[in-house]
Amino acid sequence: MFVGAKKDVSFGVGAAWKESNGWKTKAASLGKFVTESEAVLSAIDMVAKVLLPILSRTNQQRAEILTRSKLALIEVQSTRQ
Repeated sequence: MFVGAKKDVSFGVGAAWKESNGWKTKAASLGKFVTESEAVLSAIDMVAKVLLPILSRTNQQRAEILTRSKLALIEVQSTRQ
């Protein structure tokens, strides 16, 4: 999973994973009106949505979603919606 920003602070998110026939990717533009932690949470959400079908299709039982954003980790682990 990755989060990137251009000079004008326009965020984009993406994910990459390896399948038997090569690497697959998914990416989305978030625009200028989000914070970095919102962008990270969007990336985590995107990965979580595509993760189960990928695991099923590749016969894997485990995956890891990594981030360096402490704010996003706190938000994901909170009981708030």
